[in-house]
Amino acid sequence: MTKRLIIFNPSIEDGGVEKNLFLIANYLANKIPSLIVITSSIDKKKFFSKKIVLSTIYFKLFDSFKRYPKYFFCVFLLIFNIIRYKRKVAVLAFQANIYAIIVSKLLSVKIITRSNTSPYGWNKSLIKQSIFKFFFKKTDLIIVNSFEFKKQMDKVYSIKSKVILNPFDFNHIKNKSFESKPFGDAPSPVGQCLHLRLQLLAGSIRITGGK
Repeated sequence: MTKRLIIFNPSIEDGGVEKNLFLIANYLANKIPSLIVITSSIDKKKFFSKKIVLSTIYFKLFDSFKRYPKYFFCVFLLIFNIIRYKRKVAVLAFQANIYAIIVSKLLSVKIITRSNTSPYGWNKSLIKQSIFKFFFKKTDLIIVNSFEFKKQMDKVYSIKSKVILNPFDFNHIKNKSFESKPFGDAPSPVGQCLHLRLQLLAGSIRITGGK
């Protein structure tokens, strides 16, 4: 597995995708010696493990900014961190995938993207589809969260994505995964399923690797 991973998520908002970000990042922090999260959302630091380094730039005006100005500043942070660690990193993008792909390819580092939105839901423009198709083919690995989503992505962008299902809610798992069962104290099936999904993600990063 790569010794240093950068997770790129410029704007952390409130929703299921963000909960998955916290859960996956905190899990990977125990598997990877050095994990960096690039974001403008410094207020979300409390949700990350203390093992994770938050690389951020914050101005009070950020609170009124929409996503794209945050993308702009975080792209510079991504470039800075890749150069700082002499390109001996891999990048996992949860958001702003095209930006992360461009920077990673220009600086010759491995890039994994995680897509959460169906191409049929918002990307109806042929021009947009062509642009995304071009860049998605440049990634080392594309992760999607359902088999139906995989069919859509593979068909629209002519790629081969990998399915890793969304992990369950952490608090729910914490309370339920070690409930008393007839067979002793082994983790419950739902806890085992969570662990398997996170292992699959960690395994994907191991296979892709860094320099």
